[in-house]
Amino acid sequence: MSEEKSSGLIILGEMHGADINIDVIEHFVCVYKLKSIVFEWPLKWQFVINKLPASINQTIKIMSKLRDGRVQARHIDLLKSLKDKKINIFCMDTEKQSWNQRDKENAKKIKDILKNKKNLPCLVVTGGLHARKRGFTLNKQKMIPIGSYFKSNTMHVEIKYGEGKIENLGILSIYDKGIIQKAKTKDFTLIKSSGRYFGFDFIVKKTKPAVLIDSE
Repeated sequence: MSEEKSSGLIILGEMHGADINIDVIEHFVCVYKLKSIVFEWPLKWQFVINKLPASINQTIKIMSKLRDGRVQARHIDLLKSLKDKKINIFCMDTEKQSWNQRDKENAKKIKDILKNKKNLPCLVVTGGLHARKRGFTLNKQKMIPIGSYFKSNTMHVEIKYGEGKIENLGILSIYDKGIIQKAKTKDFTLIKSSGRYFGFDFIVKKTKPAVLIDSE
C-alpha cells in the first residue's frame, strides 16, 4: 500500500516522549489529507479541546498534569494548526484500570468516531503496544490491544526510532543500528513491516526528548 492511497483508518504506534512524534504526525496530516486525529488523551479533556483556540490557556493547564510523554509542548502549536486546517480532534482514553478493558473501551470510542464518515481518513495516535494489530502475551497475561479491533481498511504503523532520547517519566536512550541503516539518507521512510504486529514501519533516524508542558 502506498502512502497516497489510504482513505480509511491509520493506527500509529509511538514511543511517548519523543520530540519527533510531532513531525511524524504532521507528515501524516500532509500525505493522507486527514479529516480527524484521535489522541490517547483522557476523554475528560474533550470539552476543552472542542473550544480551541479560545481555550488555549485552559488546555495548557490540563495538559501540564500529564507527565508520561503523551503530551509535549509542541502539541500546543500542532493543535492550533489542526484547528486552522479544520481537522477534527478527539480524545479517546477512558482511563479504565484494566489494560484490556481500557483498550476495548478506547477501541469502541474510535468506532463511534468513525461512524461519521466525514472523519475519514482518520489517524489514531497511541502507544506502540496499544497499536498492535493482534493480541500478544506480556508477563504471562494475554493482552488485547486497540489495534486488534480494526481489520479492514486499516493501516497499522509503528514508528521505529534509530537513535536519540525520549522523555517518559525520565530520560531514556535509544540506539538501534538496524533502524539507522534502514533510514539511509532520509529523515522518514515508510516500509512494509517484517514483524507480525504491524503492517508498516515508519523509520525515523533520530529523535530528542520531548519538552513537557509547563503551566507556569
